[in-house]
Amino acid sequence: PAEAEAESVSKTLEYAYDDWCIAQMAKALGRSDDYLTYLRRAQYYKNLFDPSTGFFRARMNQQWVEPFDPSEVNFHFTEANAWQYAFYAP
Repeated sequence: PAEAEAESVSKTLEYAYDDWCIAQMAKALGRSDDYLTYLRRAQYYKNLFDPSTGFFRARMNQQWVEPFDPSEVNFHFTEANAWQYAFYAP
């Protein structure tokens, strides 16, 4: 959540991708428990998708952070904005 972590949107999306990669490696190694654990974690990015705007967004206290401008570069993203991260889903 944004109240606990700077660049929370970027980190969540990037960690989800990392977890997906770990899941694929675990699957290739026949480690089904690890595969399922990391595949489940890889889905956490969905918690930041706001269907009403079509963008990944920061949340604070379980609410969307307002105001929201997808072209704004702010501390919720790492050197990018919501438009750039719109293409970053595992």
